[in-house]
Amino acid sequence: MIYAKDEDGKRIEPWPGGEGQCPTCGEQVIAKCGSINCWHWSHRGDTDCDPWSEHEGPWHLAWKDYFLPSEREVVIGPHRADIRTKAGRVIELQHSSISAEEICEREEFYGRGMVWVVDATPFWKNIKKGACDYVWNWARKSWLSARNPIYFDSGHPDKLFRVLNFRKNGRYIDACWGCKYQWLRFFGSHVTLTSDPIERLHRMHERDIYATRPQH
Repeated sequence: MIYAKDEDGKRIEPWPGGEGQCPTCGEQVIAKCGSINCWHWSHRGDTDCDPWSEHEGPWHLAWKDYFLPSEREVVIGPHRADIRTKAGRVIELQHSSISAEEICEREEFYGRGMVWVVDATPFWKNIKKGACDYVWNWARKSWLSARNPIYFDSGHPDKLFRVLNFRKNGRYIDACWGCKYQWLRFFGSHVTLTSDPIERLHRMHERDIYATRPQH
């Protein structure tokens, strides 16, 4: 969780020794500002009131940086949407593995206006171009249960991989490539080509500071 609230209800980012309130449940949270993981807020005991939360690394943070702070970690009922745009569209960022049951739960909760952006870099080497489709060896079959749009972030600097359909238990994918920046403009991103957070993330990785919080 990157944002907590202060006593006046203002959203605040973590700092060493900081304390705040969870925007979802109102309980006290403390800042975790180590040198390994990205700086974040944590409930005492490292639990989280939102069961859908996951550890957020640089990939999550870079994608969130495409959108204004007011559009990140938006509380909707008992959950925090990764991104909710001004138009009310929810973008869920998924890096780790996820069960089919949780995919269905999130889609039912957020509705048809939600889309998935999945960090596909850990398994992208298993997706190969076929004659007229893509072959996904060792597919993560939980994604077969998804009904909302899915976009794979393959690590390509300019494109997103749009999943159109899974066939034969996920082994074959009907898909197409789309321009990442057109996609971002459609969803109302404020970022320009010259200030791309993902490109900044790649530069951080090359400079061996991948685990630190991007600075503005």
